[in-house]
Amino acid sequence: MINSNKLRPTVFSLLILFIGLSDAIGQSSETMDMQSYDFEIVLPPLSVLIDSAIHYNPMVKFREHEINAKVSNMQSQKYYWIRNLGVQADMRYGTYDIFTSNVTDGQNPYMYATRSNQLNYGVGAFIKFPFYDFVNRKNQIKQAAAELSQATSRQMPSVVS
Repeated sequence: MINSNKLRPTVFSLLILFIGLSDAIGQSSETMDMQSYDFEIVLPPLSVLIDSAIHYNPMVKFREHEINAKVSNMQSQKYYWIRNLGVQADMRYGTYDIFTSNVTDGQNPYMYATRSNQLNYGVGAFIKFPFYDFVNRKNQIKQAAAELSQATSRQMPSVVS
């Protein structure tokens, strides 16, 4: 005896296979003659295409940001010596206990104790003379200039004519 539940998927699969192999026509049986239509691709001029490609190219933007970073590094290296100049200020407030004793031969010892709240402050300017900065200063500026030159030499032209 044949089980009808097992036979149904097989019959259904064969039916789909035969329908798929038959000549299928969509809405109508007419075919279009592609030769009779005039297809024209409208493209902008080549210079506009190139400018657009350069404008939207992420590598060009990356190079521009790299150049900006190198320019900032060069300016930073030129003004790096300023870090050796400065102004410093401090302020302290608190309770100060002072105890003094003075002992001299043959005399009674002299003792004195005081307690006071005080505000102490100080302001000053400083100049540091780090030897390494003086020795390596020219090299740091030369390196920053070389990095900037290297970044600008890799830049793509922004307008192609």
